[in-house]
Amino acid sequence: MKSKKNKKHNFDKKTINKLNETVKNVKSKMTKQEKRDVVKYWKKYEYKHINNFRKSTDQELISVFNSGVGVAAWVYARSIFLNCLKQEMLKRFDMSEIITEKLINDRIYISCSYSKKIYLIGKKVFRER
Repeated sequence: MKSKKNKKHNFDKKTINKLNETVKNVKSKMTKQEKRDVVKYWKKYEYKHINNFRKSTDQELISVFNSGVGVAAWVYARSIFLNCLKQEMLKRFDMSEIITEKLINDRIYISCSYSKKIYLIGKKVFRER
């Protein structure tokens, strides 16, 4: 029996086009103020996590990271949360064992795998084997 974690959705092009059209319609119906309010909401959400992670201990950051290992849910809120966590960890730790940096079109892209738990030795982060 397949687990929910590995379940993939295969949508046909007609369904994808319909979803994309729905998103465009919603966006086009928003007033400028509503759009600003949405941006403000997500900025507050981001700052809340930045401040929470700043106050966290080193071990708390590692625990938060490990609690997300294997979670397949990817929504905008989760991407903000994980980015804030990664940025705070980069300030404190040597993350070279679990972070990959790529230069694409003069921009640096930092990626991090959440497939395995991590642990801390001194100020260096390692991935469990």
